[in-house]
Amino acid sequence: MIFAGRVRCEIDRLPVHYRAVLTLYHLDSMSYAEIADIVGLPEGTVKSHLFRGRKLLKERLTEKYSVEELWD
Repeated sequence: MIFAGRVRCEIDRLPVHYRAVLTLYHLDSMSYAEIADIVGLPEGTVKSHLFRGRKLLKERLTEKYSVEELWD
């Protein structure tokens, strides 16, 4: 499985509020304001969810895979 596939698989396993924000921001290239409108949350909360979602994603990836496995 390539890097993008591994990341996508782990994104799919995140709590829904983090998964939604990460997907809209990184995969759909939406702004904080657009995401806030879609999910019905303030922009500050969207930013917090994005920060925490990235942190959780990084933790899960580094626990599960070595650097070499991620980039193979």
